[in-house]
Amino acid sequence: MNGLAALLNMQVHYISFSAHADYAQMSTFLKELMPLDIVLVHGEANELMRLTQKLFTEFPDGNTRIMNPKNCESVEKYFTLEKMEKTIGRLAEKTLDVGDSVSGILVKKGFTYQIMAPDDLHVFSQLSTGTVTQRITIPLSGAFGKHISLQWSSDPISDMVSDPIVALVLNISREVPKIVVEEEVDNGKLVISVDDNVAHLDKESGDVESEHDGLNERVRVAFHRIQSAVKPIPLSAD
Repeated sequence: MNGLAALLNMQVHYISFSAHADYAQMSTFLKELMPLDIVLVHGEANELMRLTQKLFTEFPDGNTRIMNPKNCESVEKYFTLEKMEKTIGRLAEKTLDVGDSVSGILVKKGFTYQIMAPDDLHVFSQLSTGTVTQRITIPLSGAFGKHISLQWSSDPISDMVSDPIVALVLNISREVPKIVVEEEVDNGKLVISVDDNVAHLDKESGDVESEHDGLNERVRVAFHRIQSAVKPIPLSAD
């Protein structure tokens, strides 16, 4: 050890080594796995560049994307997840054949999807079902009041039935009466004109005079119904 140089009786090879695995181990692992993307992080810049170039020679087909992002540089990767729904509760009691349809409520919790009957919702989840009751009040000019109220439990079928009913009531309210009282003559008779046919109605006796037999009968019946509707109801004797 006097400071003289001694002959080196050995061979020196450069080995790329990291804290986790050396290149031989890592390249063997990647060849067996054949990933679509390789992201190199956490290393010295020059060493990572050498590793990147070496990996390009190991995967020359171009099917594997090799990325070497810098610090704070984002890498975007899109994943496709196969969704599978499982039927539970009452829906799972019956064995279905291929092509059969399943009707229920789809509940997602995390990455799992479950199809269950509405009655099982409170059993297999913290959710509960509810009912929406709709009520609409429509102005109506008639003998029984000033409006009509329609109430139903909302669902697709009930809503489909209620819509034409509401339209019918609104159409009745907009209709113009077909029989119009034009004038009252001096002798206490009403002159009623319907489709160019004239009828004279005596308010006291209820007699109707008209050359049209159909109009005569219609006015007479209508007048008698009006009298019956407005006639006071007698009180029963105790």
